[in-house]
Amino acid sequence: LCLELHDSVSQTIASAYQLLQSHPAASATSLSKTHPETVRAATLIKQALGELREVINSVVPHILNELGLVETLRRELKQFQEDTGCRVQFDALSMVLPMEVAVALYRIVHEAVTNVKKHAQSDRLMVTIGERDGIITVRIKDWGVGFDPTPLDGASTGQTSGLFSMRKRAELLRGVCQVRTGPGHGTEVLVRIPFQCC
Repeated sequence: LCLELHDSVSQTIASAYQLLQSHPAASATSLSKTHPETVRAATLIKQALGELREVINSVVPHILNELGLVETLRRELKQFQEDTGCRVQFDALSMVLPMEVAVALYRIVHEAVTNVKKHAQSDRLMVTIGERDGIITVRIKDWGVGFDPTPLDGASTGQTSGLFSMRKRAELLRGVCQVRTGPGHGTEVLVRIPFQCC
């Protein structure tokens, strides 16, 4: 689906934007005065193209295809540390995974780390990935403010809906995703997926 979107819809939108940009009267001043709707259309098309690329990249990040799960997360967590000042510990076993497993684990970790950035107010983050006895275990732990876990199943806020989606991703791989937290006690996300590493 991502490849189809990239090779068809994305290219069509890009071509439409280029056609508008090459309009004979496309100088910013003359076009905005005589055809403001054309300027608006070009702006919307450019915005749509950017949004489409974000969607494609969020489903299967290009770097995930090129570098694999561990190296992709290593780079993202390094950037997270630089952006936030939060001290990050990342320990991961190098492993070969089917793309569907790698994508699901990437999205789970990405969602958990995003929650840390938005809500945790933590100065420390630990992410570990390992495999033992045919079970992949992923652990994301912070030492932040935590939260009341009671409404998790209701998905009533952005944070709880994100946690709900992490659980569903794990369940689709016949695994489990547990969230341990409490006000003032930080948050730990623990994921277990049955899979024999290559």
